[in-house]
Amino acid sequence: MVAAGDDPTSISAATRQQMVSQFATLAGVPASSVTLTVAAASLLLLFEITSFDPAEVYQARTVVNTALSTPEGANAALSGTGAPAIIAAPQVAEVEITLVEAPA
Repeated sequence: MVAAGDDPTSISAATRQQMVSQFATLAGVPASSVTLTVAAASLLLLFEITSFDPAEVYQARTVVNTALSTPEGANAALSGTGAPAIIAAPQVAEVEITLVEAPA
């Protein structure tokens, strides 16, 4: 999650796609594995990576934690995308979900 100072409606679809693409490149995952949710409250940018590969998750978490450890790092990582200025240190979290087969 990244806090930025702007209005959600000010971020165009093209800018959102550029941000997803650049974030995916940073994390080393396909852009198709990343979703971006933009919510008002200052402005929260929530990037989510979906992966079933533990090695890919570890690599992405390590790279993203390092690159986004400060607002300056987050601004550098998203530079050139049209993203609003990041104003607070990003938070990176890993959520594990276990899929259970439906009973037959």
